[in-house]
Amino acid sequence: MDKVKKRRIFFVALAVVILLIFFARDRLTRGAILIHAEAPYTVEILGSGDFTCNLDPCEIKQPNGLADLLIQKNGHRSLFTTVDVKIWSTTDIYPKILPIPKLLTATALPEGTSQIKYRLVPDQINGMQKLIRADDSNQLPIIYFPSPLDSYKILPSTNFVLIIHGDSLYKIDVRSKTREKISIELPKIKDAKWSLNGNYLIFTDEQSNKIHLLDLRKSAVSELAFTSSIDQAAWIADEQLIFVTDQDMRNEGVKNGYAESIALVESKTDKYTFGTYHPEADVYTKIESFDEIKSRPTELTPTLNGNELYFKSGENIFKIFLEKF
Repeated sequence: MDKVKKRRIFFVALAVVILLIFFARDRLTRGAILIHAEAPYTVEILGSGDFTCNLDPCEIKQPNGLADLLIQKNGHRSLFTTVDVKIWSTTDIYPKILPIPKLLTATALPEGTSQIKYRLVPDQINGMQKLIRADDSNQLPIIYFPSPLDSYKILPSTNFVLIIHGDSLYKIDVRSKTREKISIELPKIKDAKWSLNGNYLIFTDEQSNKIHLLDLRKSAVSELAFTSSIDQAAWIADEQLIFVTDQDMRNEGVKNGYAESIALVESKTDKYTFGTYHPEADVYTKIESFDEIKSRPTELTPTLNGNELYFKSGENIFKIFLEKF
């Protein structure tokens, strides 16, 4: 075989290999997502396409890399999640697709932060002042103040207490029995509630009923978008804030990793809508509106596990099964 024929065969073979690589490259870099959830439901993979899952588990082939999934099921809340697809392997995910919350009647509110009372009393032994639970007959100290506070306000929460003494603010962790003085300049606080981990504080001041958010990690104060009072908002797990409002809203779709994100506007509606605010992402999401609620809900009280939310509406007491948003 002469050199010309060998050269032609070589280039033909090379071209075939290049074509095979070109057409197979997508398959060569693929992995799979295996979704374990109750079917049927649909999955939108942003930038890739829509898929219908009628079986559990549901396998979807995808190129390797990060894939953004929007999972939707009739009668359930939309779920947004990001999956890291590995080349030539299967990634299992177990998304929790929550049903749309339903409203039920209740007989009483569970014990919440409004029932937790604290007080400052003198300690006769060391001459200092101590913070105690108001219902503690033994007056066991939570924290001491070497210099007694003569005029103060105590605002309780599940794990934290805010003590206002003039222009001084003290954050008390009742679990670790520690005290921290807040050096950020704030307006005169009227009411306040700590988040469960103590990273955030919502409060109203004496000049306005607007709810403000103090982010201790950023040492920043912002005004929240919903128009509610303190007893129409409550912290649940994962540093999320549940609120209720009669404001109108528009759907913003997926934002900062949350499905069903909403933007609250100034106009009012004849319905009261429950929502969740996620401070780390600065995103508002809708929980649900209920036609049965005729008057403004108050005294929002979540259970300790965050699965249920109790509240009053007029003379009635209701509860919503949330599970955990």
